[in-house]
Amino acid sequence: MTLQHFAIDREARPSYGGMFSMTRHARSRMFQRGLSRQKLIDVLQYGEPIYDRGALIYRVGRRLIAKLLPLGIDLSELDGLHVVTVDEGLVVTVYRNREFRKSKKTRYPGVAS
Repeated sequence: MTLQHFAIDREARPSYGGMFSMTRHARSRMFQRGLSRQKLIDVLQYGEPIYDRGALIYRVGRRLIAKLLPLGIDLSELDGLHVVTVDEGLVVTVYRNREFRKSKKTRYPGVAS
């Protein structure tokens, strides 16, 4: 498995020390969905973390977009984007799902809302 490593300045927890790695599968899905590396980094940096079935998923939704816009951070292109990570920052896939009601809403342990 070929991994691509990159650092992210994420002040909020969980941050994994700012180090993330991406699997070949995640990179393939990212390109299939027309997502740039910067968009992936933006989701990991600003996205809301949720814990679901052993994975930590960073996601961007309408509420987060509205919350960050007054701060000069425009994530509107990332609406519905999810980045799935496991094992201390390993990105395994990337997908878009705008129906948050259907996704599990368990916060990651130790993460403030």
